[in-house]
Amino acid sequence: MKKIIITTLILLVSIASYSKEKPKQDNHYFSVAENLAIFNSLFKQLNVHYVDSIPVTEIMQKGINGMLNALDPYTTYIPTDDEENFNLMTKGEYAGVGTVITKRGKYIYANEVYKNMPADKAGIKNGYVFIKVDNTSLLDVTTSKASELLRGTPGTKLTLTYQTDTLSAPKTVEIVREHIYLNPIRYYGMLNDSVGYIMLSNFTQNCSEEVKKALLDLRTQGMQQLILDLRNNPGGYLTDAVDICNFFMKKNQVIVTTKGKNNQVLSVYKTAKEPIAPTLPLIVLVNDGSASASEIVSGALQDTDRAVIMGERTYGKGLVQSTYPVDFDGQLKVTIAKYYIPSGRCIQAIKYNPDPKQSPSYIPDSLTSEFTTTNGRIVRDGRGISPYI
Repeated sequence: MKKIIITTLILLVSIASYSKEKPKQDNHYFSVAENLAIFNSLFKQLNVHYVDSIPVTEIMQKGINGMLNALDPYTTYIPTDDEENFNLMTKGEYAGVGTVITKRGKYIYANEVYKNMPADKAGIKNGYVFIKVDNTSLLDVTTSKASELLRGTPGTKLTLTYQTDTLSAPKTVEIVREHIYLNPIRYYGMLNDSVGYIMLSNFTQNCSEEVKKALLDLRTQGMQQLILDLRNNPGGYLTDAVDICNFFMKKNQVIVTTKGKNNQVLSVYKTAKEPIAPTLPLIVLVNDGSASASEIVSGALQDTDRAVIMGERTYGKGLVQSTYPVDFDGQLKVTIAKYYIPSGRCIQAIKYNPDPKQSPSYIPDSLTSEFTTTNGRIVRDGRGISPYI
């Protein structure tokens, strides 16, 4: 009888627990459906009764951005109109004339003209003033608007009116837009007879191949030590970060692990090939503008004691994003995980709170934890990558 009573109590507790858990999940989905219905109904009433015509796209864009901004700065909506800018950021490519422009006063200037690109072939030089694209004036427009006018479909033509300075007579030239690829390596070369230098500005798609070419070329020039400059590099493709680590680290070493909801392991990234420079003395330069993939590279090399990290403490972005298609050819770039480098630490320095009442906050040093590198050096999580020097 006692056993029956105990068994019955256990069953009742189990049923009660199940009853509490099940509605919780149902309540979440009901809340989603309820709030979507409210939003839809609200907009319908607004559209019917508001005194003036409603700019639908602008209002919806603000609503979407407001929702996503409540999460973190990296979860963003990319409408189809912005896809070209997205490709430029992630792949380092776009269609245009091959210039970086800047605005001073009311004028748009050519700040940098890429060699052998359409503007360069047309005789445009750094410092020239852009006055018009076709029949559209560039005076007092934003750099974003000017860029939009200069870019377009490869093979299309534009007429550029420019001045060599603000006092010279205007000139015109016809330029044919081309597919533009921006090499993420801004510079590489030998600093002296033995020290090579590579400056990597972004982790764009396939940037590891450009680093490999530079590395092999420097070796033919007698390089015996290397400085890899990741200062002000905001990051990019994680797979290219892993490949760059692989140039200097042994095969099958863990570079980074990503963990999603409930700390579930999503992926483990390891070096897949034999290294091309396994013993090359290496210094990595970083600063507070080095983030994401830059921190994966510098952090993995630090955690395995493969390189000396020099400069300033890095930004501290330990969040992983992935893109997913949405209706009408848009994309949602969403944070799906945190990454953990070989010592087991996550270097994310800011805690983002979906609760609008709580602002993002830096993780205090008192709440960070100690980890150790391969050789026993102490490193900490929660605050980016701290250099040795």
